[in-house]
Order: sequence, then C-alpha cells, then structure tokens
Amino acid sequence: MSRGRPILTAAGLDALPPKQQAQVARDPLLQYELLEAGRGGMSPGQEDLHRDDGINRLCRAANQVGKTHALCAEIHWQGLGSHPFRRIGRRLGASYCILKDFESGYHEFCGKLRALQPPDVLHPSCEYSVSSGYSVLDKGHRRRWIMYKDGYRVEFKSGTQDPMALESATVDAVFFDEPPKPAHWGAARARLSVSNGPTLIAMTPIGRPLGWLRKEVEGDPETGEAPRETWRQVVIPLTPANAPHRTPESIVAQVARTSAWERGQRIEGGWDGVTPGRRFALEDRHIVDDAQRDARTYSQIRIGVDYGEAAGRTAIYVIGVCGRRPPYTYVVLGEYISQERTVPAEDARGLLRMLSALGLRLEQVRAAYGDMNSAGKLGGGYSCNEAMEDSLALQMHQSRCPVAFEVPSKRRGSVALGEGRMAHAIIENRWFVHESCVSLLASFRHYTGREEDLKHALDAARYGVADLLLEGATSAARSTVVNVSV
Repeated sequence: MSRGRPILTAAGLDALPPKQQAQVARDPLLQYELLEAGRGGMSPGQEDLHRDDGINRLCRAANQVGKTHALCAEIHWQGLGSHPFRRIGRRLGASYCILKDFESGYHEFCGKLRALQPPDVLHPSCEYSVSSGYSVLDKGHRRRWIMYKDGYRVEFKSGTQDPMALESATVDAVFFDEPPKPAHWGAARARLSVSNGPTLIAMTPIGRPLGWLRKEVEGDPETGEAPRETWRQVVIPLTPANAPHRTPESIVAQVARTSAWERGQRIEGGWDGVTPGRRFALEDRHIVDDAQRDARTYSQIRIGVDYGEAAGRTAIYVIGVCGRRPPYTYVVLGEYISQERTVPAEDARGLLRMLSALGLRLEQVRAAYGDMNSAGKLGGGYSCNEAMEDSLALQMHQSRCPVAFEVPSKRRGSVALGEGRMAHAIIENRWFVHESCVSLLASFRHYTGREEDLKHALDAARYGVADLLLEGATSAARSTVVNVSV
C-alpha cells in the first residue's frame, strides 16, 4: 500500500481487503499516516506540521501533545525516503538528530521512535534494545544510529557535547528534539551546506533563554532586522483536538497543575519559558505595567550598574524604593542594556534617556552603585564609575556629576547573601520588575547560579540596593518622596 493516501475512517478500514487490513495493523507509521486522529492517526496540529512544505520548520508545542511523536515520524520518513506530503532528499546517505538529554534520555527517545517503526525496515547491522536504544555496528564500534535497509542512517548527537563533534560530516537533514544551544545549532546546521537540506525543530520552550533562536526564526523586532532565512512555524497548543490520545479530564488536570508563570509555554507553546531549578521565584504577579509602576510612591530612587566590554554586557537599572525603614519594597523601573560594545559616554546617554522617559532627573537619585571595573573599557586605573560620572557631567553641562557612583560591598559572601535577600524579597512580594526590563526578567527566569551570561543584569539590579539588602536602612533617615510619571 502506498503512503500518503487519504485518511481512512473506521468504516473505510473495515472495507479494505484482509491483506491490506493486516498491512495497516502491522505498520504503526502507516496507521499514523492514514487513520483518523485518536485511532492512531495524526492530530490536526501534527498534520499542519507535516503538510508544511517549508525547508526550515519550527514546531512550538505544549507538553503532551505528541510533538516528539511527530518528530519521530519525520525521522522515519527521512530514513525511508518517502513522506506523505513532501519530497525527501537522501543523496548524502545520512541525517543528524540532536538530542537535548542525550546520555540519560537516548533510550527513551528511541523508544518513541520504535513505537512508529514499520516492520522489516532496519539494516541487518542495526539493533534495538529497550535499555540502550538503537545502535549500529560500524568498524568494530557500536554507534548510536538508526540505519535502514538500504544503508541510509540517522545519527544521533548530543546537545551538550563539544560542538566540534558535529562538524565531521555533511548531511541531508537536521532534526532537533527540544531547544538547541547556539553553538550546537550553528555547528549542526553548517552540515547542510552541501545539501541545502531541511531543518526541523520540535520543542516546548522551557529552559534557557531563547531570544537568539527567536531572532533567527522571526528576526529582531527592535531593530527591524529580518531573519536571514525563511522559517515556517507551527504552534500546537494543548487542546482536546490536538491530544486525541488523552481524556478531556487529564487535559483539564494538566492545565490546573501548570503555574500561570509557565502556562504560556507548557499549554500554549509560547516562546518564553523558565529553567527548572532557577534561583528566583519571580512570577507574573511580580511584573508590573506602567499604571502599576506609576501608582507607587518612592522614598528613594537608586541606580545600579554592571559594566561590561561586549555587546549586551553593560546593564543599568533605575530602582524605586518604597518605605522609609526595612523591610523595603523594590520596584525596578527601567532597564538599559548596551546593544554593542560601548564606551562610558554612550552608556551615560542611555542612562539619561531612561531617566527622562521615567520623568526623573539625575538630581533625584539618592544613590548609585557600579562595580569596580577599571580594565577593558578604559584601563590605566581610571574606574568605570569615575568615567560614568565625568560623562554624565559633560552631557548635563555641569562641572560635576550630581550623584556619586560608589562601589558596592565586595566583602566575602556578599554575592550569595545579596542574592538570597533578593530571593527572599520576591517570596515576600517586595520585589517587582517593570515589564520593559526584558533582560532582567530573562535572568530571573533562567538563572540557577551557574550562568555567567545571566549575571550581568542580576548584579546590576542587586548593586543598586545592595546596602539596603545587606545592612538594612543604611541611608540617612530623611527621605525625599518621588513620583514617577511617564
């Protein structure tokens, strides 16, 4: 029976000759192609993905809607050279599949691939076991491949190994199970340079920040830069129609168990997710809009700066402090992130623009803190804080900066203690972030204590109120009431 025929209803299947009925019964991939959703066939969301004829496809899907099942079908179709809705290129004899959780999850992924495997399609050297998955004996070594009867193979690669391991071959197609890391993304897709073959990503966007991948697929809305390649996206939310293998009660229970913070990703297949094990429990209720930000009265306005040399490494935050004695409530009012490698004059301009947008003047700032960086950007012992003060004074046409930029406490244990007090303020609903502070929000969503690239925003915000977090009310008792207006 040829693949890609019209969907068979139960009555249509019963009307087939016994031999063809037996063929469908033995072939789970054929059932997926031909039968109705809920009876082994593809759901509407899965069918949308498979019918899309784009060379580059991204599937963003909720949890438990069969996105891996759909990816496994695409892998088999590539390996067999026959797809129900598109032409398959196989002239290079191999494709890649990049797995996020390779060491502990390979056998589980292979189990899902096995569940769709047609009968009698494997090469004699290809074996499958429940505990170790697919493997192929090649030159005396067992490789983690699946090889089909004609010798075509799909090689499984780790999404955490050295990216150089992906640069040893040219392939016909690349598949990604869950979001890749940027280095692995680039290394794997470079293997398509000869074939100009397709890429398919199937993922639920939970984990590391995916802003870089979103820009690859959709372009950069802030700069107006278009994506370098054309991408087709298919989004599969959790609905009864997209999960016909599940009961409506189980779907309702899954939605109820999912926090509002993750619902957009785990239920709707949205872009932004959180990393399991993150250090800060910031949730939707901690994110404020303009009206919520402007409704508060602030006893102090603070500035925190973390200086960096590369693009995106200098972070500046304006923070409003509520209350005249501890425990204080903190609201991060605005964010400046350097878009390119900058000098202090450019960062100073960014800070002044941010203050102006908030309806504030630098003279209203009670305290400003920046780290002790004196190399890279400037050198010669001239600190970044001194350079910031001079640049601000120059742009304000004043002889000196109206606020001194001090170095926050760097004593032993100050980072861990400061982060702990930030986390505690969040739990007690005393730390809020304006929705425009996208870098800081991403850091809160994904920082586990190990990601250096996420620390810049967190450090800058912490510096701005470090004395209040670590020592309590160390500022003068007198406070100036400041209202923020936009």
